[in-house]
Amino acid sequence: LCFLLMLISIKVSLKLNLLDFPNERKIHLKPTPYTGGVVLSLIYLFSLKFFNIQNNDLNVILSIAFLMAIVGLIDDKYKLNTGGKLSLQIIPIFYMIVIQNINLIHIGDYGYFKLNLNSFSIPFTLLCVLFLINAFNYFDGIDGSLSFTLLTVLLILYFLTTDNYS
Repeated sequence: LCFLLMLISIKVSLKLNLLDFPNERKIHLKPTPYTGGVVLSLIYLFSLKFFNIQNNDLNVILSIAFLMAIVGLIDDKYKLNTGGKLSLQIIPIFYMIVIQNINLIHIGDYGYFKLNLNSFSIPFTLLCVLFLINAFNYFDGIDGSLSFTLLTVLLILYFLTTDNYS
């Protein structure tokens, strides 16, 4: 299914001219479709339904990730300025943090003390998510390396966390 959706995505990208053209900053030699992020996000959302995952937090996070992929697509197509791009990123993240109450409340238990964020929890979570999204965006310029890095990080997190969501 993933492969099929990617093929369809390439065809749609070519028809709608959703292409990243080579220039002095790019390493690719021919126009490259930039709809892969949206397709991957759709696959994640489809997986939630197909595997009947009932974790509401994960559903919200992956839905927000899909919205971020759409923001990335809009940015790639229309070359948004920094303020416009950040605004489109902040709105769904703010929804996730404030409305859905998915935020960092502490950043570790260090034996003698637990580093609680208290009233700084919301802005700290917002900044962390924004930094992560934009770091991934910059890192994605090296073709394929982001996918392997993200897969590695997700596998590490999977094996380091306890299974509280079953």
